[in-house]
Amino acid sequence: MASEEKPKLTPLTDSVKSSTYKELSQNECIVLGMLDSCRPGPDAVSWFCSWEHLVKLASVAPSIADDRLMAIVGTLTHLKIIDTCVGSLNGEPGFYVSRWQHRARLRHDFMQHVLDERRAMVDRVAEQTTTAA
Repeated sequence: MASEEKPKLTPLTDSVKSSTYKELSQNECIVLGMLDSCRPGPDAVSWFCSWEHLVKLASVAPSIADDRLMAIVGTLTHLKIIDTCVGSLNGEPGFYVSRWQHRARLRHDFMQHVLDERRAMVDRVAEQTTTAA
């Protein structure tokens, strides 16, 4: 029976300025890297990281106990480095993660969509009014 290969930690991405990392503890940087490693692609704005997968990744860094994982994720969220929501995917508990700076982009895109819808609605009403007159 082949032994299960331990998952490797991925290097931190450049999505947070290096000056921000200096304020983080080593364990916080490790957990941030673990959450990053679940990102499905470089353009992904948000993604899901299962609790079980996070615990497996943390086994590579024995200094992080299971009960510290949630606290560290909470700290990263509080420091506005990541934005997380505890949830489940197909019944599997975990975190929905997104980079904090992406939230501004998402808000902008949403507001742009709302504005475009309003413009289209005003144009339709104006067109109907003109046609009726």
